[in-house]
Formats: sequence, structure tokens, C-alpha cells
Amino acid sequence: MFNRIQLVGNLADDAIIRVTQSGVRYATFRVITSDEVYSSETGSWGAQTTAFDVVIWGHLAKYAEKAARKGNLFLVEGKMKEHRHEKDGQTRYSWQVVVNDRLGAIRALSRPAEDARRDPYGSDRATDQTIDDELVEQFD
Repeated sequence: MFNRIQLVGNLADDAIIRVTQSGVRYATFRVITSDEVYSSETGSWGAQTTAFDVVIWGHLAKYAEKAARKGNLFLVEGKMKEHRHEKDGQTRYSWQVVVNDRLGAIRALSRPAEDARRDPYGSDRATDQTIDDELVEQFD
């Protein structure tokens, strides 16, 4: 059996970094994807937006801490994991995309305009560089 998911979408918020009681660092964020779908009821095409909760473990959490900012376009590869919990006497289900050093990858594909690098001479135009190459090399 094979459990693998690959997402490309924008981050809803900055990554949240946490540490377990045993000292293991992990990051969480939400990836928003959008698909064009046809509605037979209206006879037109429209956007369908889906949010995915992502949990990142290991050294990839360090990369997420530096690069995962709201609005960034990210590639996330991992596995789907189901969580069951009780609330008000009912069993609830949620799903997460789990990424770790063995079973996944993350990569920033772009940065939002307000976060892009500025011209060193004070111009307001942003450079075309999408991510910090040194940061990517450090975690590749």
C-alpha cells in the first residue's frame, strides 16, 4: 500500500513552531489549494478552495520556521493521517498531511510581494528572486 499526497498551495498563516516534551521540534501550518470545478446546477465553472493542515517533523521543521510565511506558495509532499477525537459525545475525524525526513518534502516556490527583497539602493521595486538560495541549499 502507498499513502502519499502532494500539494501546491498558498500558506494561510506563518508556520507555528512547537517543541514536544522530549525536545523534538515540529512545525504546523495550513495550505490552501484551489481547483476549478464545473457546477451542473448553475452550468458554470467556479473555484473550489480546500484547506489542508500540515505537520512537519525533523530538520524540515527548521526550514519551515525560516521559510513558511503567510501567502508563500509551497510544495508539500507527505502522507495523510487520520485523527479521531470525541467532542460533545460524538466521534469527530480530521486529517493532516504529515511530513518528516523519511517520508516527505517541503519547498517554498514563491514569496508574497510584501516579503520580497527590496532594491539595496532604496527603490520600492522587488527583485525577481523567489526564495533565499542559501536557505534552500542549507536544507537540501
